[in-house]
Amino acid sequence: MIRKIVLLLAILFCYNTIYAQHMEFEDISFESSLETFNQELINRGFLLVEDAYVDNVDGSLFYKGSYKGVDISVFIRYTPHSKKVYDISILYDEMYHDKFKTYIENKYNVEPVDNVTRHHIAPYSRYFDYVYNISNVGIIILSNHYNGSIKIVDNEYYLLWKAEVDYPKFVKKRDLRKWQKKYNNPLFYDNNPVLNK
Repeated sequence: MIRKIVLLLAILFCYNTIYAQHMEFEDISFESSLETFNQELINRGFLLVEDAYVDNVDGSLFYKGSYKGVDISVFIRYTPHSKKVYDISILYDEMYHDKFKTYIENKYNVEPVDNVTRHHIAPYSRYFDYVYNISNVGIIILSNHYNGSIKIVDNEYYLLWKAEVDYPKFVKKRDLRKWQKKYNNPLFYDNNPVLNK
């Protein structure tokens, strides 16, 4: 009986390791399609202000709405080819900074990482006040400079964005596996509709 329980726990552990989790915003997983993400935000009362797509490098959506009773602006960035949300920035009045800090720490049961760790997991975070490592799935960065902001980054889809943006167009298809290995991200090759034509 004990062997069966240990085996079951091992299977569950492997399942959770193989099938990576993703960050979420307003209970909408980054794993959702871009269309679903957009529709869910609209259903929650957000207004799509602008849909911008720039130079095949970065797509972005800009919304206005309310989050935890506070008026906010939301920028969603998504990958150019596979259209996966990898980054969300939330802008709000700085007077609500402590409210959002408390909310993040209570929801995820986390404390800000130390300076050494923050430069390792988010080297671009030097101008931000707090960095939170969310179970190695992603990071949340909180800032109180000029206005308040929260940046939510999904680790896997951020690497996917890097792979799609840095992808050298002259590389032959057989060499894409090397590019995939560099970013350790099978989505770049296996699930990319542009590259699998």
